[in-house]
Amino acid sequence: MNKRIVIGVVLMMGLLLVMSAPAIAQDPAPGGLVLWNKLGSDYEVLHSQVGENGKIIGTDYAYEPAMHGNGYVRKNTGSNFIQFPGSVLHNLNQRGTIELWITPKAQHPEPYKYGVFALVGHPVTGPTAPNNRGNVYLFWGDGVTGNGLYGAVRFDSAHAVTPSETTQFVATVGMPFHAAIVWDIDGIDGTADKVRVYRDGVVVGSTTASWNPNGTDLEEEFRLGTGPDAQGYDKFISDNIMVWNYAKTDFSGRFDEAPTITVPVDIKPGSDPNSINLKSKGVVPVAVLTTGDFDASMVDPSTVQFAGAFPLRWAMEDVAGDGDEDLLLHFKTQDLALNQNSTEATLTGETTGGMYVRGVDAVNIVPKGK
Repeated sequence: MNKRIVIGVVLMMGLLLVMSAPAIAQDPAPGGLVLWNKLGSDYEVLHSQVGENGKIIGTDYAYEPAMHGNGYVRKNTGSNFIQFPGSVLHNLNQRGTIELWITPKAQHPEPYKYGVFALVGHPVTGPTAPNNRGNVYLFWGDGVTGNGLYGAVRFDSAHAVTPSETTQFVATVGMPFHAAIVWDIDGIDGTADKVRVYRDGVVVGSTTASWNPNGTDLEEEFRLGTGPDAQGYDKFISDNIMVWNYAKTDFSGRFDEAPTITVPVDIKPGSDPNSINLKSKGVVPVAVLTTGDFDASMVDPSTVQFAGAFPLRWAMEDVAGDGDEDLLLHFKTQDLALNQNSTEATLTGETTGGMYVRGVDAVNIVPKGK
C-alpha cells in the first residue's frame, strides 16, 4: 500500500478517536467552580478548563465570533449539539448556577419556524415533556412556549419553573448577552426565591416553587445549543459556559472570560479589629487562607494586589494554625490606597491556571480623623 495512504488513514483514525473519546474529568477548581468550558473550538469543547470535558455530537456545526473569541453554533437540525455528563448537575440537586454567553443570529425565536431556543437542556415536546428536558434547563421562548427567558430545576416529576417574561425579549443580532439560571432549595441569598433567571446580570424571572432534591430521574447528559423546529439551527452562538456549586447572584465579572473566585483573606492575622495607621512606614500582613475547597498555593503572588499595592514579599506558612499552609503577603503601608473613611480592603490576583481571585476583609483606620 502506498505509504502516503497509510499515513492518511492513521491520521484520520486518530482524529476520529479524539472526537469520540470519552470525557476525562478534570480536577475541580476552588471557590465553587464545577465546570468551565470556553466552547470556542473542537479542542476547547473537548478539553474543559475546569471539570468534565464536553462532547461534540454531530458534524454540522461551526465556531463563529462571540463574546469571548469564538463560540459554538449548530448548522443543521437533528443530532447536532454539545453535551456534558449529567453527573455535573446530579451533585447540584440543592443549589447551583449555570451561566453562559449567547450571541443571537436572530432577534428572537419564531414559533413553528425556529421555535424555542434551548440555551441549556432539551427542547422537547409531547407527552413526556417536560420530564426529559434536562435536570436544569434554560430556554428562550418563541411566544407560544413563553416569552423571553425562563428555566426550571427538576429531579423527578416535581418542577420548579420560572414564569416567562411579560413581553418577548427582542435581541440585537450580533450583540452578545449573558444568561444564567440560579437555584437554591433553601432560598437564594436569604430570599424566598428558589430559582431565578438572569439576563445581563438582572433578574428577569423567579419562582418560590420547590423541587425534590432526592429525585432519581437523573439525566445522562445536559445539552447546549439546540432547537426543536425545522429551521431551529444557525440562530445563536454559545460560548464560555460556567457551572458553580452555589447560587450566584453577582454577575458583575461576566465580562471577563476567566471566572473570578472569591477567596478567604485575613488582614493582619490574629488582630481584631484590623487596625491600620496610614502614617506608618511599616508593612501590613495579609493572608490568603487555605480551606477545604481552596488551596492558597494556587495563587500567583506576583499578580496579587491589596488595596492597589503589590506585595514586598510573601511566603507559604500555616497562618490559621489548622495544619494547612496559607499564603502570607506583606504590603507597604504607604502604598495602600486607603483613607480615613475606609472600612474594608480588597485583595485581587490570579491563580497559576489563569483564573481571577478576589477577597475582602474589614479594616479599622487609626487614628481617627477629627
